[in-house]
Amino acid sequence: MRVRFATAGALLCMVLGGASCEEEGSHVKPAVGTLIGVVNPAGAAARIKATDEAQRTYVVLPDASGAFELRNVPNGSYQLTIEPTAEYTEPVLERCTVRYATSNLDTVTMLPAVPTALGNTLAYSIGAEAYRFGSVTAALSGRQLLLTAVRNAPHALPDAEQMFIQLTDFTGPGTYECGSTATIVYQQRDNGAAVPYRWSTAAPEGRGTVRITYHDPVARTVAGVFSFEAGAANSVTSGKFNTTNGYFAAVTY
Repeated sequence: MRVRFATAGALLCMVLGGASCEEEGSHVKPAVGTLIGVVNPAGAAARIKATDEAQRTYVVLPDASGAFELRNVPNGSYQLTIEPTAEYTEPVLERCTVRYATSNLDTVTMLPAVPTALGNTLAYSIGAEAYRFGSVTAALSGRQLLLTAVRNAPHALPDAEQMFIQLTDFTGPGTYECGSTATIVYQQRDNGAAVPYRWSTAAPEGRGTVRITYHDPVARTVAGVFSFEAGAANSVTSGKFNTTNGYFAAVTY
């Protein structure tokens, strides 16, 4: 199967190397690591928090360029939270793992609280790579909101990549969890393939969050942030599709 985007290991936090300490001729792996990253634009974040499974929280402030470095974080799994300044919205980030080395969050893009300047768009990250869809539409039927994003891949079929975000009980700004009030599907069409490769949060291992941050019912416009992990949704697809730091803006229904 040919898939342009790697799904294995493409989580928000990627361990860069296996650094270790040498002590008296033997390799001893330290019990702490470092989290680094950049918030874009600079000035959009008030502070960054890393909370482990025991609910212990480590806090760091970004510098003037938006870069941050959280040192001496004990090995383990962490939920990252970026607290925004008043003009921006908190992103939805996946958990990350610290393993005695440097875990790089890369660039986290912050969505403006009133995102009209961004224009019609949907974007997300896979590891260090960012992807953007230039065509996003929406439809509201009763309380069911469906967003559809399409992108033409180079030298591929029209609408080769598609993402669908469905909210089944849309009531405006708020948090919608996959498995209850949200479903996200990503699919990729390939030349010569009878059916598209498809991943869905409705698969047994799927999960994710969509947060509507802006809704203008008069202009019929929405914006929000999301992240998800989707499982294979048909017989030609395998592995998982993981995204983080997703956002959509100026989407009219």
